[in-house]
Amino acid sequence: MDDNNRFNTYEEPKFFQEKNEDFSNKTINIPDPDTAYFPAKPVFIENSKEKSIQSTLISAIGFIVLFHFVFDWAFIDILILSIVIFIHELGHFFAMKSFNYSNLGIFFVPLLGALTSGTKKKSSQKQEAIVLLAGPIPGIIIGIALLFLPPSTHHNYFIHSA
Repeated sequence: MDDNNRFNTYEEPKFFQEKNEDFSNKTINIPDPDTAYFPAKPVFIENSKEKSIQSTLISAIGFIVLFHFVFDWAFIDILILSIVIFIHELGHFFAMKSFNYSNLGIFFVPLLGALTSGTKKKSSQKQEAIVLLAGPIPGIIIGIALLFLPPSTHHNYFIHSA
């Protein structure tokens, strides 16, 4: 072949010359785009009630012990604070449970407080607002109820905790 003509002519590769098949009637298997290019989604194992209660108790004990050693509060004061925080979190917990959240749990975060966790694929803004507001409501109700106790039943712990 001439050097000047080698760029002007095209020769099919031998592979195509030998295999001259008709692809018009062939079925092409295209993989599902949701699963072909990405690994499978992880499967979360739901926590059992026993594990949730166990982790709540362990985190509460850690909260109380660390609070005592770091801040040197009296045990009864830390216990009252822990109960108040737990009642607050129970409000969130029961609101989430009423809206069918899954994997519910209450965890105490040492030196910070506590959190209630749960998952739900879809929830409305109304449901989220109810879950958020459900935490303070039990404390407000208990506080109002304690205001109406006769003065003889008031204990210094209530005043000190406030």
